[in-house]
Amino acid sequence: MRLSALMISQKIPDAAVPSSLLADHPSIHFHYYRGGFGSVAVEMH
Repeated sequence: MRLSALMISQKIPDAAVPSSLLADHPSIHFHYYRGGFGSVAVEMH
């Protein structure tokens, strides 16, 4: 996900990363939904 966001922001379209082809679009906004990550906890057993 971060690779495609980087490629879109740097205007580097490449067919190997299909979502990077959006870099050619004149009006693209890339957003992350961070609410889905939740909390991260470490437990030792």
